Amino acid sequence: MDFAVHEQNSCTSQSNIIRVENHGNYEVIDNNSDNWNKEISQNDIPTTSCATSQRHKKNSCNQKELQNKMLEEALLHRVAIRKAAELELKRKILELERLQWEFQRDKHQSDVRWGYDVRAMHYREEKIKRLKEH
Repeated sequence: MDFAVHEQNSCTSQSNIIRVENHGNYEVIDNNSDNWNKEISQNDIPTTSCATSQRHKKNSCNQKELQNKMLEEALLHRVAIRKAAELELKRKILELERLQWEFQRDKHQSDVRWGYDVRAMHYREEKIKRLKEH
């Protein structure tokens, strides 16, 4: 008998359909789904059996892996947020340094202009005094 396994936990054969559903720790197996609308006999009732401990371990292992992946993703998210905050802080520090540099530059240029203007006024006053004396 050839079986094809599908992603929905169901197996298909040539003569009938076997449906497997996982309900917590139990699996519901239906071997005769093609007889659903016919007369019900003892063999047509879906059977319920405890899930194997191997399947339970696999589910708990998958849950642990999923939880680990979620924790890892949360950690990566926090690291990314922290990195973004550090970059924003560096940007603001550089902007502050730029503004301080521009302030110092403008102050120096103002001092230079003030000195030039003071010397120019002093020169003009001297020139006017000399013209008055002559």
